[in-house]
Amino acid sequence: MKRLPAFVWILLPVLVGLVYAVVAPLFEREPAHASMAPPGAVLVERFKDLDTFDRDYYFALGKGAPTHSAVLGVENNVARLPGVDRGRPLYLIKMPPSSVGTDATVTVFPVADRDAFEQAFLDPEMLEKGLIRRAKHLQGHGSWAAVGARRGAIRQVGEGTLSAAERGEDFSIAAFLPGLAVTAVQNRQNAPWRSVLAALVDEDASGDDPAVEVRRNQATGELIPVFTGAPRLARILETWRIARLWSWRGEKRVEVELVPTSADVVPWLSAAAADTTNDTRIPAPPTLREARMWLRVPNAKARVALLALVHTLGVEVPADLREGMHAGGLLVLATRAAGHPYAASYAVVSPREAPLDLSPLLGTVPEPGARAERATGTLPLTVIDVGSDRPSPEGVIAHEVFEGLDVVGVGVSAPTAVTRVRELLARSTTPAWERLGQDDWTTIARFALDAGRAAKLLGSTVEERGLFGALHGGFVRGEIRTDGKAVRITLQGGS
Repeated sequence: MKRLPAFVWILLPVLVGLVYAVVAPLFEREPAHASMAPPGAVLVERFKDLDTFDRDYYFALGKGAPTHSAVLGVENNVARLPGVDRGRPLYLIKMPPSSVGTDATVTVFPVADRDAFEQAFLDPEMLEKGLIRRAKHLQGHGSWAAVGARRGAIRQVGEGTLSAAERGEDFSIAAFLPGLAVTAVQNRQNAPWRSVLAALVDEDASGDDPAVEVRRNQATGELIPVFTGAPRLARILETWRIARLWSWRGEKRVEVELVPTSADVVPWLSAAAADTTNDTRIPAPPTLREARMWLRVPNAKARVALLALVHTLGVEVPADLREGMHAGGLLVLATRAAGHPYAASYAVVSPREAPLDLSPLLGTVPEPGARAERATGTLPLTVIDVGSDRPSPEGVIAHEVFEGLDVVGVGVSAPTAVTRVRELLARSTTPAWERLGQDDWTTIARFALDAGRAAKLLGSTVEERGLFGALHGGFVRGEIRTDGKAVRITLQGGS
């Protein structure tokens, strides 16, 4: 048998490499949306296309920057984004940094011409063109190209589980809350982690800088963050594990979903999901010309669930209020406080046989038929301008019983708020309370904010380039629903 010529053995590795280069792309796995993020991702942002990313991305552009996508291209060594398909989804994925301050972003670009994209990424003349080469790697995945500083992460694109289901939205976000919180605490000196941390940590907590220690559950092997100096954050993470958000700008709609750490920590959700009754004694809510905001709850189990939900989201709700006797529905409405535009007056309506006990919030509540004067600064809940340092105006607590209902008015114009309830009861219609949605999601509350209150309470999130930018410039109606396993909060904007 003749030996192969020496040059064949020399060229063989080259030939094998060429064959691999031609054949390998044919066998690359095309990542699915639900598994696009690598394992261990803490945040996944998905935009339906690059034009939507340019329009809706909620972080400010740097001075002189033309568009968000132009900045993204430069930051990922693909200036002007050659080969990118601008009509398909774009993914921005945050991984836990391997060390404090390191870049742990994975960007997954949709590509129509992979060769053009790779040539731009590897361009040896990048410096001569006045561009800075970032220390990043590139990995192809079918019709997608993943770019990031960590080679392991970009190779594992398409193997994760963190995602928000595709629902025809403009953009969506999925967050693994424990990992997101750890990353935010450890990288608080860098944007955007400062803003993430500010949204999660009490402004007036202990005054200490929040710190985190990561411990391992010996039974499951899971890493568990333990926070100090951040009681609000600790309470959120005790209950909630996954948060998702969807935004539809054309429909002026935003939806948020919260998934608990386990069903055991939220038994009140399954109880509320099973009760679809509507307490028809509670009147229909007012219009937003009659009240600045309102909230209506259909039954007792929904009342329990709503109070527990608010508490687990970091707003302190006294145990006496959460665990007290509940029967029937609830209506809360806020009217203007005469002469005090930064404040409101409330009426709280509940069934007479089991009224909502407001004493944990207000102190002593007068007997039915009586009123109690309150001095300046003693009714802080009436101040509804977020961030206002003005004390609450002097007011009254008015307690009345009529039509089988217990009605408590609070604030400067408490009698006016109580009168509004009488007017609502005089109307002939009571709202039908149907089981909303086609997937067994039960409504536990509806609410509405006029345009002024929405702007004040939701702040920069409802500015045109804010996270809730789809709601910009008008009133907001909302609905809170549950299937017993999760909570969905729908916000619908109007003008």
